Amino acid sequence: MIPLIVKEVFGQASLRLPPPRDGDVRLVLVSPEPNSVVDAEAIDVFLDVKNVEIAPGGHRLVVILGSDMRQTVTHVLRPATFRGLKPGSYLLRAFVVDRRGALVRSPGAMVTTFVHIKRPDEVLPRADVPILTVASPEGFFFGEDARLILFDFVTSNLRLGERGLRLRYRIGDFTGYVYQNNPVLLTELRPGEYVLRAEVVGENNEPLRGPYLSAECQFTVLPPPLRAVVVKGEQAVAETSNGTSTHSGDGSDSGEAAAGSLDFEQLPRVRVVSPEPGLTVLQDDPAWQD
Repeated sequence: MIPLIVKEVFGQASLRLPPPRDGDVRLVLVSPEPNSVVDAEAIDVFLDVKNVEIAPGGHRLVVILGSDMRQTVTHVLRPATFRGLKPGSYLLRAFVVDRRGALVRSPGAMVTTFVHIKRPDEVLPRADVPILTVASPEGFFFGEDARLILFDFVTSNLRLGERGLRLRYRIGDFTGYVYQNNPVLLTELRPGEYVLRAEVVGENNEPLRGPYLSAECQFTVLPPPLRAVVVKGEQAVAETSNGTSTHSGDGSDSGEAAAGSLDFEQLPRVRVVSPEPGLTVLQDDPAWQD
């Protein structure tokens, strides 16, 4: 018998979600030690968390090594493992996100340090290097969570809005800008695989130079799960849990369901209508400002 493998989905369907948790969450790097030299081509990053539970379907840990190596941890006893590393210095970032992918913005909920594989770089990285860290979206979204997908990030050692600095992000053909460290909710993304690319740009709209000022996130919007199949004449109508329907036979049709509400009333919404094959209709959604 072939075992059924189910991909982990970050966030289950919920019409109304609680506000983000910003309590006294503290994240501790257990190993390797900050700024330590690891005499191997691999590291296991162990973390400990105070005042919040790390578990599948709930809060989780995200570990980023260097500029783009990324792993998610859903149990504090499991490390984030990185293999095949070349000698040199690597920026290590670890932070806590909630079930929606929102950064827990408690002062102690993020760790930033350097680790050195075999040896440090000849020119040691600066401690105040500007950093862009994208927390979400990542993983798989379906149901209510697919209607409102959170794009959350944080910058360190630079402030958006000063000297013309802003964050530019792209999804397919869509380009948006953020002028302060506030998340954005993406709406009406159709099922498919997406890559969100973000970078800090200046007044001339050119990307800032630096090893940690751009990032990518890959995520997948899954089709709504089937609720029932009804045979009507020669057509099979498959109703989904969000009220849409698909038809097979002589024709096809699909409906749009209204998006559920969140407690993120202060966040800007970007309405991205994306008929296949890509994003083509781009506009702000005034309905979310009501």
